[in-house]
Amino acid sequence: MEGTTQNTWPESYYSEKDPGLRRILLEEEIQQHPGVLENELRQKLWEIRYVSRDKKSTGQQVDNYIGGWMEMLYLSRNNGGIFGFRYAAKELRKTIKKMGFSVAEEYGEAGREILYREIYHLCSFYYHLCATDKGYGTKLMGIMSMKDEDITMKIAKEVLQNAYRLPMNTGLVQEMEVFTKAATQAFYDYFPREKDKLDSQVEKLRK
Repeated sequence: MEGTTQNTWPESYYSEKDPGLRRILLEEEIQQHPGVLENELRQKLWEIRYVSRDKKSTGQQVDNYIGGWMEMLYLSRNNGGIFGFRYAAKELRKTIKKMGFSVAEEYGEAGREILYREIYHLCSFYYHLCATDKGYGTKLMGIMSMKDEDITMKIAKEVLQNAYRLPMNTGLVQEMEVFTKAATQAFYDYFPREKDKLDSQVEKLRK
């Protein structure tokens, strides 16, 4: 059953991590079913998300969505005071524009759903990188390794910062609604036994 699910469209597209293979899957689907607006948006978001690292056509690509996550994390940690909040709001608007939020809005509800799935893909990929990267799970200048539960809590705190605290502090809760839902659900699905780590943090924030 699992193999069948992953081979169907668009599940195959959203289960693939490699940008090049994702593009091949998308182009094949467009050739087989031309004129589908959802795939048109998927193609636009792919081009927004993945850009060449240099001009030498090496095939190496930068994931702008990972970059967007890191920009949000920086803003969420450096937005104290009213002027800091205003600056963070201005910069956050730039970030989500670079990530194609406004492009997706042009497609209405279907666009919001596709944006949700792309952000969910980003978050699942990012959580996987964090959970498996030895550098992420170290402390005391890289000398000691963190326990798995501590790594999960560290990721949960990042989700809290980007998907909850930053939207609240900048007054962009509505603009970030799709991001918040996708980041949260991706955390629940990737860490099904650790939902309370995020929920407890969110509950404290809202009190």
